[in-house]
Amino acid sequence: MRGNFEFHFLIYRAATLPTMNRIIETLWMQFGPFMRTIYSRTDTRGLIDRHQEAMAAIAAQDATALYTAISEDIADGMHVIEAGASDSNLSPQPMHALIPVADKQTERARTQSGGGEEV
Repeated sequence: MRGNFEFHFLIYRAATLPTMNRIIETLWMQFGPFMRTIYSRTDTRGLIDRHQEAMAAIAAQDATALYTAISEDIADGMHVIEAGASDSNLSPQPMHALIPVADKQTERARTQSGGGEEV
């Protein structure tokens, strides 16, 4: 995970956009613990090292290959997250499951009185 962070931040910092980099770093700090949990529960041995592809594309100054490598790296990561979340109790809950009981009673009363649809 540390190598993944370092690789991506090397690219972000190359853009020399300090405000954007701070925003991205904040998002990584919030999302990192979740990613560590998912990656520790998921077999990632079959993943292609897209970082190597990206570095080769940078060395060759091939913007199309770099775009492809980074896009596929992101897609691979999303597939791992989806697989890990669906195989654990980390799956997103439906919105109605997140409403506290008292709010559900209020929502039910509002719906029954014709005040609108249930969420």
